[in-house]
Amino acid sequence: MKSKNSWGVEHAVFAGATLATVVGAVTGRERLQQAAKPLIAPALAARVLRRRADTDPADIALLLAGLAAATVGDVFMIDPDDDARLVRGASSFAVMQVGYSALLLRRGARPTAPALLPRLAGWAGAAALL
Repeated sequence: MKSKNSWGVEHAVFAGATLATVVGAVTGRERLQQAAKPLIAPALAARVLRRRADTDPADIALLLAGLAAATVGDVFMIDPDDDARLVRGASSFAVMQVGYSALLLRRGARPTAPALLPRLAGWAGAAALL
């Protein structure tokens, strides 16, 4: 019987795709990034599916929806100089964040004042820059 922490193929895909994405970015090899980056979230989704017996079905759905949106966002953001793709990618990442936030709320996470204040300052700064 495999241990709960055993590595599967998805770990190798995740690690390889992550490394290739970073190497592609550092060396300016865009084709490497284009091939590797969209593999990261599906590798995580494979892990979710492999461990689904340990997780509530609604949580699985939220995780998979978030990871699917992340994958779509990664594909759109491959060419961030195209404004239409940038908007689509950012919108996909917004969907991802909504899914993750819903999952955190389901699991009991709640914002606190000490955590909220720096975020509000960051949002205000970003809004001023925009």
